[in-house]
Order: sequence, then structure tokens, then C-alpha cells
Amino acid sequence: MPGSTLPAELRERFGYNVTTDGEGERILAGAVIERFARRADGELERVTEGSSRPVTHSVTHAGIVWVQRYGFEIP
Repeated sequence: MPGSTLPAELRERFGYNVTTDGEGERILAGAVIERFARRADGELERVTEGSSRPVTHSVTHAGIVWVQRYGFEIP
């Protein structure tokens, strides 16, 4: 994932020669998070970006995300 410290840790702590191997897509279990607020009639309504309404329910879904791929050889 973008911002991951794993490649640097493998280089620094274990001495692996970690190289980038391009970008790609992965399906991650919790990639999509939907947030809902409860309306006056009790129904759930999706909370929009920047809304000040309190979130009463969150749902996570699998989703496709872009990732940076890395590779290294194990001696």
C-alpha cells in the first residue's frame, strides 16, 4: 500500500535488496468503507464527505486498490 514502511524495514533491518516491480491492482478486504447516519424516520442514509452528521453505522467491503509492487531474493 502507498506509504508502507515494509520495503524500507526489509532493507534496513534484514539487509534484503528490495526493488520496485511496478504498480498493479489488488483486491483488499477492507478497502471500501461506507458510513451511514440515521434519518428521523429511522432509515439509514449515506454520510457525504464533509458532513457534520454523526455516523451511526459503518460497513466495510472488499475493493480494488492500486499498489506498488516490490520484489527481493531470499538467499
